[in-house]
Amino acid sequence: FISKVICLKAVGEYEKALFEYENKCPKEYKPNTELAYQIALIQYKLQNYDQALQSNSIALEFCTDTFCKPKIILLNGLLYANKYDWQNSMLSYKSLSVFDSYKQISNTNFQLSEKAIRLENKSPPLAGALSIIPGLGYAYTGHKQTAISALLVNGLLAYATYTNFKNENYGMGILTGVFNLSFYIGNIYGATKSAKRFNEQQKKSIINKLEFNSHF
Repeated sequence: FISKVICLKAVGEYEKALFEYENKCPKEYKPNTELAYQIALIQYKLQNYDQALQSNSIALEFCTDTFCKPKIILLNGLLYANKYDWQNSMLSYKSLSVFDSYKQISNTNFQLSEKAIRLENKSPPLAGALSIIPGLGYAYTGHKQTAISALLVNGLLAYATYTNFKNENYGMGILTGVFNLSFYIGNIYGATKSAKRFNEQQKKSIINKLEFNSHF
């Protein structure tokens, strides 16, 4: 049954593997360490991190040798990282250091998790507030070209609106004014989202390194 689950995982049939496990796996097989570990890996691939941790805890509970335990702990560290639970991720990697062959990866991944805690995130509310001056919020999140574009577009539309009203071309003035207001609000909203993306990308970059080091 374990071989069947592994084969389904290898060809990307994750949902089918879980269906087989839930509906066709004999009850007495489910506490098996290797089977629970393989199910945890499948749940991880499906980004079901809580379910993966549950399966992995079963695998760890019934593990009786030093061959299976480190790979289970290694997966735990990655699962906690994907939940942005960096403290538990660090604890997992620290506990991995007792296994000689895993000391290097333990140290590397521990430092990466520690780095994640110290990340300097961008504040979405601040990015929005700075965008009162068009483009300044984007500049704050490191998107300089977008910042220049936002400033130019808003500036040109504002100038067009002013010129139209000055020349008593009220219809066109209202039209360019509506466009200007839309771009202005979009600039504030976009800068807020930009800050959130910046924070997310920093975390994902660390998770990708953890995953690469773990060979999952």
